[in-house]
Amino acid sequence: MCGIAGIFRLDGGPAPPGEALVPVLSALAHRGPDGEGVVRLGSGLIGNRRLAVIDRDGGAQPMVSPDGRDALTLNGEIFRHSRHRAELAAAGVAFATRSDTEVFLHLLARRGPEVLPELSGMYALGHLADGGRTLLLARDPFGVKPLLWRRDAGRGEIRFASEARALLAGEPGRPRIDRAALLERLAFQVPLGERTLLEGVHALAPGTLLEAREGSVRVRRFFEVAYGAEEEGPEEELGAGLRARIEEAVREALRADVPLGVTLSGGLDSTLVAALAARERGPGLPAFTGYFEEGPAYDERPQARAAAAALGLAPVEVPVRPEDLLRHLEELAAVLEGPVAGPGSLPALVVAGRASEEVVVVLNGQGADEAFGGYARHRIAWLEREGRLDPAALPPDLRSYEPLVRHHLAEGSGDPFEDRFFRLVFRGQGLDDLLGPALRDDWAAYDARGAFGDAFREEDGDPFHRMVSWERRTLLPALLHVEDRVSMARSLESRVPLLDPGVVAFGARIPSRKAFRDGELKHILRVAARGLVPPATLARRDKMGFPVPLGLWARGPLAGPLRERLEDGPLVSAGILAPGAPARLLSRAGGHGR
Repeated sequence: MCGIAGIFRLDGGPAPPGEALVPVLSALAHRGPDGEGVVRLGSGLIGNRRLAVIDRDGGAQPMVSPDGRDALTLNGEIFRHSRHRAELAAAGVAFATRSDTEVFLHLLARRGPEVLPELSGMYALGHLADGGRTLLLARDPFGVKPLLWRRDAGRGEIRFASEARALLAGEPGRPRIDRAALLERLAFQVPLGERTLLEGVHALAPGTLLEAREGSVRVRRFFEVAYGAEEEGPEEELGAGLRARIEEAVREALRADVPLGVTLSGGLDSTLVAALAARERGPGLPAFTGYFEEGPAYDERPQARAAAAALGLAPVEVPVRPEDLLRHLEELAAVLEGPVAGPGSLPALVVAGRASEEVVVVLNGQGADEAFGGYARHRIAWLEREGRLDPAALPPDLRSYEPLVRHHLAEGSGDPFEDRFFRLVFRGQGLDDLLGPALRDDWAAYDARGAFGDAFREEDGDPFHRMVSWERRTLLPALLHVEDRVSMARSLESRVPLLDPGVVAFGARIPSRKAFRDGELKHILRVAARGLVPPATLARRDKMGFPVPLGLWARGPLAGPLRERLEDGPLVSAGILAPGAPARLLSRAGGHGR
């Protein structure tokens, strides 16, 4: 992992001097403690802060091609790069390093952006081609790694960086809030597109590239998940096909020249990844598990311990306490660069800090819920379709959702599917009395249903596939944003093999009647995991999703400190929240509050 940045002149003139990136790269130091470099080529200036994982001695960045006409700054990893290296070597390419960056540079120099759909990895990149007359920015298919950009019309430049605070480092004045983007997050807790909270700052969408040359900027997609071309066959055969792809993805994710571990919750996704990693690496692989001390509803140590013992892992248990929230609150606000859905960033940061004391890379099970349908709302929608959604007779794992189900049905069970799904993802209820004068009128005028419809109509396939596709396009990048920011705040590389493009593409081809058989979440993934994970893990239906006892803390040990910090904070003084709103929010927070 690394931090990347750059400046590209759109008037064809020479790039600014290297000193222009000094404050930018300084703001990215946490992402790359192992090295710093800058390359000036034609109209482009690119820089890199490196976290060295592969070829630690030889993979310095940015990297320049032997003929001096191409340069690359890369954040992330390209998997299966040994295969591409062999193909290039057979074509006469001589390599100077063992780095995957050098492989990527030669592929781009020879084939340009058309090679991107063929590559597997987690990456964001800036590539200067044609002697620096062209800039290519690209982001991996699911947005594992971040890439922000803006067009500076006054200077005639494109600027890019891994984080907003780096993108704006050294710039005069304060950035303006994009009010439409803020309203979007209030309504759904996730962005629906490329808008960020800062005016003029764009997040390059997953699976998208930007090409800039003199007087021209073009953005286009290079990757799509195709639903509809269905894989047929018995479910055991489909499970075996999915398993083979996951095995290969985990094997590739284990390639590193540094110490490596896994995160483990005891749930299906993380245990499956850990099982395959342990099979490849042998016994003793560190497995990091976060937990809270507020009781069994917040503590998955028993399940994680059982899984670790069965798989031969070395468990490392990390407590997360109320004082951690106070200690890290300001840091999290800076690291996350905006509001996120839920307080899970706190335990993620604490666990990342502990993991970074022993390893440089961790593998986790992120992405399976979005790729294979693992959320309660997916099951609620299925039960409704089958005519079995009864608030008085919900299955045990859905009973905590009874108020949501009653509200959902009261709004109209016969409505079109799009309307019903909107009610399951809308998060703006109860905001009217919480917002301050700076936002109240804008919120009253905001058409959340229309914004949702504009985004949701892009999804293809049957209702189940449309739901999963929506999660993948909206919720998944938001969750990966948190994963990237908190891990890189501790200079830790977090890898997500279940989001390998081959894994996700295969899952998308499984008919929904089999992927979601009898309403079982992630059914085919469970089939794929048989014989790999302990039977108790497969049988679990009480997966917690790393709940944070925020409500308990807010009414207990943190009642005073949190109210004081939030009530006297900038959200109230700026009129975003109404006076007294923080206290009301904290009083409403449930046991697993957001």
